[in-house]
Amino acid sequence: MDGDTIKTDGQSIRILGYDTPERGECGYDEASEFLADLLATGTVSLTADSGDDTDKYDRLLRHVLVDGKPVGLSMIEAGKANARYDAIDGYPLHRYQDQYRATDSENTFDCVVVSLPQTGSAVELWNLPGPDLDCSDIRRKVRITGPDYHRLDRDGDGWGCESYG
Repeated sequence: MDGDTIKTDGQSIRILGYDTPERGECGYDEASEFLADLLATGTVSLTADSGDDTDKYDRLLRHVLVDGKPVGLSMIEAGKANARYDAIDGYPLHRYQDQYRATDSENTFDCVVVSLPQTGSAVELWNLPGPDLDCSDIRRKVRITGPDYHRLDRDGDGWGCESYG
């Protein structure tokens, strides 16, 4: 289990609508522990949504609720997760998307997930080839000029990571 995936009866469940740091990233332990504590506080239920039933890793895609409240909302409210993997990111719309995104826009996070290389120039590092970057690495809206090496500008309007900004 981590901050956005649980196991039940031997089946992995990827919780819909949010993302947490991966193993080794800043905030991973805190997000994982917060989710484990949250799941222990009440009655847990799972619900499917529109879109695919499983992901590319064969995990079930579900909303997880504790006493009727989506854990995604609790994770985002606590600053342990970002709203992701929804219609804004090119995935299917889910029933809590607007609520998650509104809550996420109010968050401030206590740690930096990735350190971008330091240079003496004003070059936009997210717009250079190299190790793949995701919007969760940058955590802000960025202007894309020239090639979009990291596929940050999904709608092609010259702005990447628009959900952050």
